[in-house]
Amino acid sequence: VMGYGPENRVVQGGGATSREWYRPNPALPTIQWGPRNNTNIQQSAILIALNHVAKNKETYLENYWIKNKNAVNKGINGPSFGWVIPADQKRKSDAANSREIWAKRFDEDVVNGSFVNVTVGMPADLAGVSGLILPGGESTTMRQLIERWGLRGPILDLAARGAPIFGTCAGMIVLSREIAGGEPPILPLLDITVERNAFGRQLESFEADLSVPVLGDRPVHAVFIRAPAVERTGPGVDVLARLDDGRIVAVRDRNVIATAFHPELAGETRFHRLVATMASEHDDPGEGAGRRPHPTRRARTS
Repeated sequence: VMGYGPENRVVQGGGATSREWYRPNPALPTIQWGPRNNTNIQQSAILIALNHVAKNKETYLENYWIKNKNAVNKGINGPSFGWVIPADQKRKSDAANSREIWAKRFDEDVVNGSFVNVTVGMPADLAGVSGLILPGGESTTMRQLIERWGLRGPILDLAARGAPIFGTCAGMIVLSREIAGGEPPILPLLDITVERNAFGRQLESFEADLSVPVLGDRPVHAVFIRAPAVERTGPGVDVLARLDDGRIVAVRDRNVIATAFHPELAGETRFHRLVATMASEHDDPGEGAGRRPHPTRRARTS
């Protein structure tokens, strides 16, 4: 093993093969080589880089100032990035990205300052909220967190009071009364049966344009990522959208709405506008429907 020397190395036979990083000609009978030689080369590289910075200091300082100004502006004007993704959340990057996109869409495009967007982590966070969104993610993890933080009862009470509940992708699974395969329900607010990963794994993700008459004539561009599908609907459930093959991917039962896809990932805000309208009407019956053209439906009398 070579020491931290330099060490003398004999070049056998006086040939031209040697271990130095430069090759004198003719070759020396002995050479000095060791890790310290590598360190010297690294030090030379650092000195060259520092010399380049010194000669171009105005350019480097300007770039540094621009990057810092952009970072400050992004913090002031950009979307929030402080959402906490639980340590046991699968596909953390997907959950963080979806949460950030949805929050930005809701804050800027949907309510235009009429509502305050809050993150719900504990039962106390539900106090005073007008509606609740259950985003995409991993339904098993969401089940664990709902149970761990004691959120099941407060969310069910919120729905019973008529506040709108909107679930996307995994949120549809969380809201379903029956999950294919025998898994117990989490928040059984929708009289539907859902199949998890109905279209396959991550590689089978896809996008599609859907007809959603309740939102108008323009198709909804939907993003399906390991999405569920509805196998059965109860008599009180309205089907909002189907795929071309007939599979149900959006439903509504009174104040509870669920989609198997992510509308926010395609920049689609009409579902969120509908939820905002329902939340306005929940707070002040009749007021929300007067401000927005999207239809709402009151609780059935029979």
